[in-house]
Amino acid sequence: GETIGEMSLTKDGRIILSSFEGGSEAVWMMKTDGTNRQQITDGKDGIELSPKISNDGNSIIYASVRNGNKELWRINIDGSGLTQLTKSVDEFIFNGKTLSDSTTLIGISSNKNGYNIWRQNLQGGKTVLAEKVGLRWDVSSDDKLLVYDKYNENSKQTEIVVQSLENH
Repeated sequence: GETIGEMSLTKDGRIILSSFEGGSEAVWMMKTDGTNRQQITDGKDGIELSPKISNDGNSIIYASVRNGNKELWRINIDGSGLTQLTKSVDEFIFNGKTLSDSTTLIGISSNKNGYNIWRQNLQGGKTVLAEKVGLRWDVSSDDKLLVYDKYNENSKQTEIVVQSLENH
């Protein structure tokens, strides 16, 4: 049977999802009624791909171990243009998303201090946006807001945090 992983919606209403069956996980795209199902990746990326549609709607950012470490990769929604976006040394990367400019990457990874959300340009300059966060996050379609969950030690509650990306 099929196991469905993370999902994301394109601007024109198609579903991007990861699906595990037959021993490998791949990224797929389909209409919301389940028709026109197309396999986007070749199934050689490992598991927990966590695909997210880019804010420009033209590519999918997902996690892959095809080069040994878990890194973020971009592939066009037609399956072309596979490109490695990160080269991590001391972190475990979970997922990411490019902004509308197609050159700014927002991602989440963990290191010895917990989960961190960061911004990186595709040449590599990295800035931490939020530290010690939960694993749920997203960026608004206008590239202006970051939303994530974070555990508040004082209240002992998980809170939803919304912060501007324009000041970082």
